[in-house]
Amino acid sequence: MPKKKDPNDYVLVHYKGKPVKIKKTWGEHTWTPEELNTLDQGGKVTFQYKNHPITGGLKLQTYQGHKFVAFKADFKKKRSKK
Repeated sequence: MPKKKDPNDYVLVHYKGKPVKIKKTWGEHTWTPEELNTLDQGGKVTFQYKNHPITGGLKLQTYQGHKFVAFKADFKKKRSKK
């Protein structure tokens, strides 16, 4: 049986002017009010995750035929080596 979604795990933001709910967290990162505001306005955010900077924004994604909006990290950007 699929796990039931807890509505308290989600926050309301806007994607291309339409309201959508996204998870309050991305991995171990919990969105700050400032980050949620930036995502809500269509911007990109950068935060530290497991000692690496992560940058990304909201994107329309598809998983097993189901379309949804969620945070999508831009992993294609090359990280500078130390």
